[in-house]
Amino acid sequence: MLENVNGVGVTSSFHLKRFFILVLFYVTVAIFLISKITNSFETEPRTTYFDAFFSVANLIMAIIFISFSLSISTQQLNMAFFWLFQFIFFGIGGLITQLDPFPYYLTQTTTSTFLQDAAKVTFVGQIYVGLGQVISFIKMKKQNNKNSLNIVEEKSLVLRRIKYLITSYILVTPFLINSLGGTSFLLKRVRLANNEQNLSISTNAILQTLLYVPPLICLVTLLYFSSIRKNHRVALATMLIWILLLSNPLGNARQVTLFLTFPLLFIFLRGRAYKTLVIFAGLPFIFLYSAGLINRYTGQFQAPHLSIISRDGDFDSFSQVANGLQSIDSGIFPVFRQITGSILFFVPRSIYPNKPYDTGIELANHLGLKFQNLSAPWLLEAYANARLLGVIFVGVGLGFIVSNIDLKSNVTFRSFLLSAMTSGFLFILLRGSLLQATGRAAFTYVLIFLLIRRPFGARKVSTTISSTPRQQTSQG
Repeated sequence: MLENVNGVGVTSSFHLKRFFILVLFYVTVAIFLISKITNSFETEPRTTYFDAFFSVANLIMAIIFISFSLSISTQQLNMAFFWLFQFIFFGIGGLITQLDPFPYYLTQTTTSTFLQDAAKVTFVGQIYVGLGQVISFIKMKKQNNKNSLNIVEEKSLVLRRIKYLITSYILVTPFLINSLGGTSFLLKRVRLANNEQNLSISTNAILQTLLYVPPLICLVTLLYFSSIRKNHRVALATMLIWILLLSNPLGNARQVTLFLTFPLLFIFLRGRAYKTLVIFAGLPFIFLYSAGLINRYTGQFQAPHLSIISRDGDFDSFSQVANGLQSIDSGIFPVFRQITGSILFFVPRSIYPNKPYDTGIELANHLGLKFQNLSAPWLLEAYANARLLGVIFVGVGLGFIVSNIDLKSNVTFRSFLLSAMTSGFLFILLRGSLLQATGRAAFTYVLIFLLIRRPFGARKVSTTISSTPRQQTSQG
């Protein structure tokens, strides 16, 4: 959350002692949670820990890389959250799902063989994500990344655009809220409410994107400049209150609340190593003890209790990978079919009637389920489009790109923005489906590009100045 100056580079060292302490801590947490859940089973587990070997391996790998991500001097917050997701949903979640004698109905639609295959695919994916992360870390240590922009010039240009964006947003917000359902939409207390406006899924997604993304980008941008944080606290507080109102954990899906709050949380944590360790130490308990805190049908608060992952639809990711593998085995996901729906998200179905629905809906239709709000985690999306090669390619790319964004988060304003907004998108990208995230992600990153791009004339002058010394050298 600090303004950068020219010449600031990335320097990342590794704290070995912290790494071992974190590994020991997360192993203890895993043992505690697994023993608490398995002790609640009515009968003996339906399989052994040996038969669930790959889920145990996935859990261990997630622990190692969470600890690695938090033991670097430039803590990789997005990568740490990725590995925390794997720790909960595919490590503990995968193991408990295989052990549970009476699992959630989504697990009962598949077989133990496909559950084991899901653990193996997860293992391959995690191996290559870890490889991509390590490559990025090694590559970054060899570089001296410098901020090439003039911070005063950049600040003036960006703030002028922010004013235009805020003004435009204020003008269209009443229309957006009214179209989505008015104040009842903003203050809703039930996640599974009826769509009283009878909006199509795509229209609803577009309106929510326009409502959520601009104020978040504006607030993140203003937090970057220290002078604004000091001199415009009332304006920043107003924007923060609005973001928190929009996040509404009572009436919104987790992905909406996390999209709006995680960028702000991670900005606060950046550079605060020990506070980061405390927050990440508590996140497994927050996820597992708060899942049933609010009744999604009534909006009423309930006493916090430990969620039995294998019997809670909020943790269906591992089961969905198994169901997906079974469906792919039946031939319902041809290679590269699903990715076309994500790439062509902006094309109406009236023009492209065969455009794939999101992978979770396609899977629900194949399984004959009425409830279609099913997850399609990144592993399933990768495997459905390109099988094991897709998992390897996406794994390396995910590990390298997200790690690179983390390590450069304090180098330039652009990298700061990318890192913050990636924090918001990460949960929905990991849990899926990809199609749900594509439109909002595209709008967000286009908006960031328009916000930070330099005028053509300035780029031309900059290019001319930077090339002059080389021309003089060659003449000499």
